[in-house]
Parts: sequence; structure tokens; C-alpha cells
Amino acid sequence: MFIIPILIALGFLAFLVLSLVLMGLHRAGKLKRFRHIHLFGAVVLVTVAAMSVAGFSMKYDLSHFVLTQPGTIWSTDDGSIVLEVSDTPSGPTDWYEYDMRMLVDGEYREVELGTYGHYNAAVDICTEDVDGCTVTLAGGSWHMAGSGKLVINDSDGKIVLRRIDAE
Repeated sequence: MFIIPILIALGFLAFLVLSLVLMGLHRAGKLKRFRHIHLFGAVVLVTVAAMSVAGFSMKYDLSHFVLTQPGTIWSTDDGSIVLEVSDTPSGPTDWYEYDMRMLVDGEYREVELGTYGHYNAAVDICTEDVDGCTVTLAGGSWHMAGSGKLVINDSDGKIVLRRIDAE
């Protein structure tokens, strides 16, 4: 939830800027009645509303994340990435075990969806090389565009996984 501290900082910055502007207007005689408490209340309400929207958006994304949907199959339009989510829970989280393959150099390789066990705003598609070292093939921020479409914003563009078992 990296967005919450940013919203708080932006709210505080907006409060300071508006305070300076309104104090200048008050001293110039343009405002007869000016109280900082009204400005502070308005900025707090707007900041809390923005934080609530960000929180609900994150909660929606996590509740519809591909690994929380058991028994589903996901794929890119060209079939270069296929993700099959099983019905077996993966442990104490609400995520399920999965099998993921990616077409690399003309052959499918087993890959992992690297979430590092955290509910954060980044995922990586990783594999291991011959020495056992983790190699990141793609990754970046993600969001769920509905419950049947995962969009990963990679540095090379977007990777879109669509749920294909519902067709």
C-alpha cells in the first residue's frame, strides 16, 4: 500500500499551498472571513476520500487476482504464456497452487509468477537458468481489469492474461 503515504503527503502539500494562497488573499483584503480549520477539514476529507478509493481499488484487485480463482486457466492471446490454477490451496494465504508456462526461444519453459508472498503492486515472471539462478523474463505493476483479465505493465509493453476456461 505504497499509495497511502503518497496521498497523505500530497494532502499535506495541498494544505500548505492553499494555506499560503488564502493567507495572501486574506491579507490583501479579498477574504473577510477565513479560518484555517475549514481549509484543514476540507483537505482532510478529500485526502481520506482519495485514500478510501485507493484502498478499495487495491482490495478489488487482490480479491480478483488470478491465484485466488481456483480451477481457472489463463492465457495470452497468442498462447505464449499459459497459467493453470489448481483447486489446491497453497498454504495459509487464499492463493492456490498453479502451473505456468512461457514460450521462450520456441519452447515452453516452466515459469513462476513472482509475487514474493506479498500483496504488493508488482509481479515478475521468473524462471531458473542452468545454474539455478532466478532470471526475470518480464514483470512490473499489475491490475485486474475485471475478474477475467490480468494486465501486467512490463517495460516492453503490456502482458494481458485472459481467463479462457470461462468461454
